[in-house]
Amino acid sequence: MESLLIRFRDNDTAHDDLHVWIEGYSRVTDSYYFALDPSMLAGDESADKVRRVLIQLLQQWIGALAQATPARAVYLPFDFSDEYTGCFQCRPDGDVIGILPGWSEREGWSFAPSDPGDYFFGITDFRSDAHAPIRLPREEFLRRIRESIADAESQLPRTR
Repeated sequence: MESLLIRFRDNDTAHDDLHVWIEGYSRVTDSYYFALDPSMLAGDESADKVRRVLIQLLQQWIGALAQATPARAVYLPFDFSDEYTGCFQCRPDGDVIGILPGWSEREGWSFAPSDPGDYFFGITDFRSDAHAPIRLPREEFLRRIRESIADAESQLPRTR
């Protein structure tokens, strides 16, 4: 599989169109709450809005990762659902990041994907979907996030 971390592919349904994968873990989620995001382009529910919200979220991931420490994990949300959010628990260990896929009972509608606010460091009910963390060099994980941003940007209309 390609090294992209997250890819949006519009299927005109806002469901089963956001693909997440990393080192054997994969999940297909919905872009529904990305389209409804009230913090960006209110009233627009287009595929281009979903891409812009995804780009904003991933850029915020990069900033949040910079604040994580071995004693203070960061939670990077990617699956915004009615009754939970899917996320990666990320804990740096030197030049490596331990990435544990999982979820929280915090509802996907309770915050905007483009503005996660306290989500990054406020999750207290994390439950893992994996037996052990995925360990990636920090720079490789950041490269994959940036590659995912570039992929979403490449699908936006060119402006003059």
